[in-house]
Formats: sequence, structure tokens, C-alpha cells
Amino acid sequence: MISLKISRGPCGVARILLVDEQTIDKVFGREDSNRDQNMSDSEIGEELGDVSEEENDVEDKSEEDNWVVGSHKPARLDFTDDQGLNTELPDNPSFLDHFYLPFPENLFEEMARQMNKYAREIIASVREGDCLSQNSRFRSWPEDGVTPGEMKAFLAMIITMGLVNQENIQDYWSTDEVLSDPFFPQITSRDTLNTLSFFHFVDDDNYVPRGQAGYNPLYKLGITYSIVTEKFLKRF
Repeated sequence: MISLKISRGPCGVARILLVDEQTIDKVFGREDSNRDQNMSDSEIGEELGDVSEEENDVEDKSEEDNWVVGSHKPARLDFTDDQGLNTELPDNPSFLDHFYLPFPENLFEEMARQMNKYAREIIASVREGDCLSQNSRFRSWPEDGVTPGEMKAFLAMIITMGLVNQENIQDYWSTDEVLSDPFFPQITSRDTLNTLSFFHFVDDDNYVPRGQAGYNPLYKLGITYSIVTEKFLKRF
């Protein structure tokens, strides 16, 4: 009788081997097989049951070791401030009316300004080093940079990518009938991928490195963090 044996070779490639019954007997012997033949179904079931109970006992014991018995009770945090929305909205507020409460227009203006500055600096540095190829997408970066409106579209695209998964980021603009998604091409072109390279919140000219006096671990979040935090504290 010929058996199939599947093993893994170099780089995880599967290999299928044809093994005859005699070879199996030589390698593994007949002891286990003879033993199984001489045992009744009930005896085999009892043996498997004993092994199963031992495994369960080990698992239960290990779980018990992870628990600590004590009388600690978590402290109750009483919220004493006003609850709910601390601002007025139109009678029939739209989604954008709610969205702009914590994310105002000047937030996207600041994000676009910082991104454009960072992009100009990086592209200039690459040009000086003669590292900018003829086919580089950096060459398609708009001369005037991105606008606050394009910044919103970019963020909407990033959020939607968390809901619609693709194997490759370029597949979001694929024309393949299986992979294509109408949302992304309607929002922006594939060249918007450039924005991912220049996504930046802060002016690095004033950055203080870690370990030096004046270092701020939140500095990289820039004024964006300050604007959003202030709005949340004020509106909610």
C-alpha cells in the first residue's frame, strides 16, 4: 500500500513523498499497531479519556495560578461636570455639523500647511542629492501643494481603507472587475499616494530631540493635537 507524506522543504515549499507500507514498518515498527489491534474499542476509549482528563486538570491548574485572590475594590470615579453636548446645533443637524465640532476648518488648513512645507523640503533634498528618478511620483506633487479640501478627502480615504481591505494599496484604484471599488477613484486619483509619504503635523525646525532640555513627547502631533483637544473640552 502506498501512502502520501507531505513535508515542508526550504522556504516553506511543500513536498509530497510516496511512502510504501514496508518503509513505514521499518521506521516506526509494528508495536503500536499490534497493540491497537489487541485492544477493544472500550479500552481505547478509556485510555483516551484518562489522557483527556489529565490534560484538563493541567489546564485548570494553570488557569487557577493566573488568578490572585484579594479584597481590592476599584475606586469609583464620579463625573461631576455637565454631561452631553455643550453647544448649539441647527434644528436638523447634518453629519458635517457634528464633524466640525471637534475638527474645525482651521485644523485642515494647518495640516495642509505643515504637509506642504514638509513635502517641499523633502523633494528639494532629493533633488539636491540627484536621487529623483524620472518616473518618481514626487514629480507629480502639485506646485502649490495640497489644499484643505484635498486634506479632508485624503483623511476620508484613510478611514475608509480601514473598512475596505485590499491586498495592495494600489488595488484601491484597480480597474479589475473583481478588485475595483468606485469610491476611491471618485474621491481622488492614485497620485494621492504621494500624500502618504509627506503626512506631517509639525514644523521640524523647532524640534528638540529626546534627552535634551525642552523635549516634548507630544511635539510631533503639532498644533493639530492642541486644536482637537481644545475643541473636545469645549464642546463636550
